[in-house]
Amino acid sequence: MRTSEPTSSGVFTDERGTLIAAELADVPFDVARVFVVRGPEDGAERGNHTVNGAQLMLLLSGRIEVHTGADADHLGEPAVLDKPGARILLPDGAYIRYTMPDDDASILVLCERPFVSRL
Repeated sequence: MRTSEPTSSGVFTDERGTLIAAELADVPFDVARVFVVRGPEDGAERGNHTVNGAQLMLLLSGRIEVHTGADADHLGEPAVLDKPGARILLPDGAYIRYTMPDDDASILVLCERPFVSRL
């Protein structure tokens, strides 16, 4: 199971701030759900599950390390997203674990499928 290498979306910065653009036509699936995650002040490890449908993870700010693999015991080397707009495509069924070192780290995730509770 492979994820794509991190790439960058359109990022535009000037004296007014930073705009991060992602064209939905470039997303290789129909988007059914979107969510944003921001790291806590002291950092956190998140994920630790398989993804339900493909997901595109887009870094908004800060830095994150993303480990993916077939399961928790078979994770590859981390993909580091450290520039706003950097992104990684996660295939359906990929196991994901990611680290957000502080409250500067935030991501936008586009999902192929709606949320399904695992409880």
